Amino acid sequence: MLDGESTILVDKKEHVLSSGDMLVVFPFQVHAFRNDVGAMNRVLMIYSPDVVPMFRNLLSTNAPVSPVLRDANRYPELLDLLTRINDESLGKSTYYNEAMQAYLSAFCANMLRHMPLAPVATQEFSTVHTILRYCSAHYREPLTLARISSDLHIHRSYISVIFSQRLHISFNDYLNSLRIDDARNLLCDTSGTITSISAAVGFETIRTFNRAFQRICGMTPSEYREKHQAKKD
Repeated sequence: MLDGESTILVDKKEHVLSSGDMLVVFPFQVHAFRNDVGAMNRVLMIYSPDVVPMFRNLLSTNAPVSPVLRDANRYPELLDLLTRINDESLGKSTYYNEAMQAYLSAFCANMLRHMPLAPVATQEFSTVHTILRYCSAHYREPLTLARISSDLHIHRSYISVIFSQRLHISFNDYLNSLRIDDARNLLCDTSGTITSISAAVGFETIRTFNRAFQRICGMTPSEYREKHQAKKD
């Protein structure tokens, strides 16, 4: 959090972030931004645990006792790595993937020194984990609650309850968020048409894609591409 204040919900617990604080959310921890106060400026970095295979099992079976590191200036090595990761993501130089894996692995190693962990092995967590991993693997395909229920052998109504009461989002909204995140990367990093990108990430019609993109991003796909191409120039 660079400036301002925000309330973050992580696994049903609220944490107030102020300027200079850092939040670390492990894979499949349920989280949401809530009650943002006034003007604020924050940096958000999201990556898959598959990028850091040496930490993948640790990150998937544990969670921080507290996900907040207060006053990140006390952890200069973490801030330095975040700066390097950001610079690398903007430049995308030769050996980009290798460099990012090295920086992210170093970030995990240093972060874990300051963040005590506790195992998470409850049945509910396991079920949520399973459902979200399934969605992450199949969101580009025609995906419905009925299909998830059939493939995972979890009752459809229970899946619906998990999304509404545990994740605080509808299944369709969650599915659209995965697809729009993918589409944003494709809009920035490829020259594919908006129609082809819409189909590639799983939307059945361009109209549905445009409506979901506008609602989530606050602008059309064309405006988003133009904005980020201008930044590169």
